[in-house]
This record gives sequence, C-alpha cells and structure tokens, in this order.
Amino acid sequence: KQLVETWGEVPLDALGRVTQRNLEILADAHKNFMRAMGFKLSDGDSTTAEIVPSNEQPASDQPGKDEPG
Repeated sequence: KQLVETWGEVPLDALGRVTQRNLEILADAHKNFMRAMGFKLSDGDSTTAEIVPSNEQPASDQPGKDEPG
C-alpha cells in the first residue's frame, strides 16, 4: 500500500512498462547490430523481421517459389 501511495500506481505495472521498453530497445539494438554485420532485414513486421544474408533474397522474393509448376 505504501508503494502505491508513493509511486501513484501498482509497482508491478510500472515494472512491466519498464521491462517492455527494455525489450523494445534490445530488439532495436539487435537489428542494428545484425545490419552492421552485413545482414539485411526483410520487409514486413518489424518485430518479427526475417534476417537474411545481404547476398541472398528473402524466400518470398525468389523467382519460382509460389508460382504454379
């Protein structure tokens, strides 16, 4: 109860927000690190981006992949 009065909110809510922000920062740092190492991120959802070597195309961009035989 004292923490709620002091912080103005439930402590676990505040810690949850801080943890979520830390995960976002770490994910961004990871993407930047991989890009600096010569990898490129495929287009799409930034939170689940596929990392492909810069000399290859993402599977969805390769010719003949989803085309009828």
